[in-house]
Amino acid sequence: MYGVSNFFTKVNYPVLTDLQIDMGGAKTDLIYPRSIPDVFRGSQVTLIGRYSNAASLDAISLRLTGKSSGQSRSFTYDKLSFPLRAEANDYLPRLWATRRVGWLMEQVRTNGEQKELRDEIDLILARNRNEVTKILDQYGVPRVGNVEEKVPGIAVPGLGAAHTRVE
Repeated sequence: MYGVSNFFTKVNYPVLTDLQIDMGGAKTDLIYPRSIPDVFRGSQVTLIGRYSNAASLDAISLRLTGKSSGQSRSFTYDKLSFPLRAEANDYLPRLWATRRVGWLMEQVRTNGEQKELRDEIDLILARNRNEVTKILDQYGVPRVGNVEEKVPGIAVPGLGAAHTRVE
């Protein structure tokens, strides 16, 4: 009961709603979640996406806008960098791939299987081979042992056979 009460206490006090983000000139693509959720007291929102600028960007200003208690609010974050490569953040492509696969699988569940969706999921999983087991664990695909190539009968829910667990 305490958990339900705590939940209602939190959602009754949104800190910021109707969020929008201006990336300050960074060319972004495929940001997840696709729409920015409201922020409630004691919570946070994490966005992950890709950017495709021709060169590294330094001193970018990001602007977050929304409403708080009916009033428009704006927050600016200055001096942000969008480097072409950042070895310190090598985990981010895998995190983005996990979010992308999750979104694609949600599209399959909602709209039915489409070859383009299945092909993109296959491509992402192939590119992130070391993360396949972790990603498939999130979606409840049973473990089948050490597998190096596609095995008929291993199914991702809603996608049919043709996916492989790599451990």
